[in-house]
Amino acid sequence: MTATELITHTPVWVWPLLAALLALGWMQTRARRVSLARALALPLVMLILTPATLVVRLAATGSLAAALAVWGAGTLGAALIGRRWALRPGEHFDAATRRLHLAGSWAPLLIILGIFCLRYAVAATQAVNPALAAQPAFVLATAALGGMLNGWLVARAWALWMLARSSM
Repeated sequence: MTATELITHTPVWVWPLLAALLALGWMQTRARRVSLARALALPLVMLILTPATLVVRLAATGSLAAALAVWGAGTLGAALIGRRWALRPGEHFDAATRRLHLAGSWAPLLIILGIFCLRYAVAATQAVNPALAAQPAFVLATAALGGMLNGWLVARAWALWMLARSSM
């Protein structure tokens, strides 16, 4: 299957989703003030959706438990490592307005695109070469990478939560 065929066979709803994710990532490149709930929304959604996607994708294979374990380890490892760098200089929580003052960064856009591209690549592999997509090495590698990408989001959410708690 050529790249053009792959793109033309992609469900139509994927492209508006990509546009929305790009817009979400672009908004995070600029300094902004947001509620704690808004800052935590994306990491929490991804923390729920990714294992749910693994369950749906791997329910019929024998790799589900291992994939969830590898994903969890990748998430936890990246969160523990990433929390040291999750806050940027000047970020703070204003207890009076109950808003986080966040610096702009390109990192969230890159993480969001990484997660999108990984999920797209996995879906494309399942469509083009289901035997490869079912291989334990492929399943575990994609679960680990997805876990590490999610781990960065968890680290950021964790740091923002702790920042807000320490300011209340």
